[in-house]
Amino acid sequence: MSNSSVLSIICCFNPNWNNVISMSTILSQLSNVVIIDNSPNIVMPEKYMDLRHFARYCKSKGNIGTAEAYNYAEKRFGRFYNYLWLWDQDTLTDSASLDNFMSQAMKIFKTNSRVAAISSRDPTNKSFIFPRGYMLCKASTTLVNLRMLRSVLLDDQPLFDKNLFMDYVDWYFFDYIYRMGFEAIEIQLMNVAHQLGESIPVILSLKLSYASSQRLYMQGLNLVYIMKSPCRKILKIYLLIRSILLPLKYIACPARFKDLLHYYRAIAKGVLRSETSFQLMDESS
Repeated sequence: MSNSSVLSIICCFNPNWNNVISMSTILSQLSNVVIIDNSPNIVMPEKYMDLRHFARYCKSKGNIGTAEAYNYAEKRFGRFYNYLWLWDQDTLTDSASLDNFMSQAMKIFKTNSRVAAISSRDPTNKSFIFPRGYMLCKASTTLVNLRMLRSVLLDDQPLFDKNLFMDYVDWYFFDYIYRMGFEAIEIQLMNVAHQLGESIPVILSLKLSYASSQRLYMQGLNLVYIMKSPCRKILKIYLLIRSILLPLKYIACPARFKDLLHYYRAIAKGVLRSETSFQLMDESS
């Protein structure tokens, strides 16, 4: 049965529409659903238009990014809902798992007044340097107590920082939850899969996934932006450690090592320039 107090937001960019249709169908059994399509110059194929019977489809004017897509949906529809359920096009699961997740999450929200977000359990959300109770979860699969967060935010203050990209959006958001005095927790969501890019074999049977040069460039900008932000020092230390260790991953694949130049070029540009809107700092600027 659909929970009318929950809005699921699926953010997508040139997606596999079969996956989007599948997740929208499942989520519509537990919530209302809105799809924010950031794909440039294309719209949902005609054969998928039946999707609109169980999900609202919104086409953005361009690739506004995941953070701004979530902000758009929250600003336009959020006043009608108590909870936001965040998704991207690459996260897949099944109906039984979602039903169990929703039941557990709602019980936790009712019994713990400090929990503002509940995400699926993932060992990569934690690090040995993090203090107890501090996690950097993936936004996708996360159920957010919107009314709780809105109670401490200004009316026009967005939930997500539009100047960030990819995982940095998620990490900054969860750090923000802790800074506001709330908590985020994990519970088990069975049969969840995040479809990632193609992995490259490096040593024997070991395969590693490598970001494109464009993504590396954005990661460099993200790093500098967060270093200049008011986030917790623990997040800054974590990102610095990741940055120091990043070249080791590329040593294992010499053919991709030159891509690191885009990462360090972005860091240099972010340090030297004074703009605060890092979305405007593309490679051509």
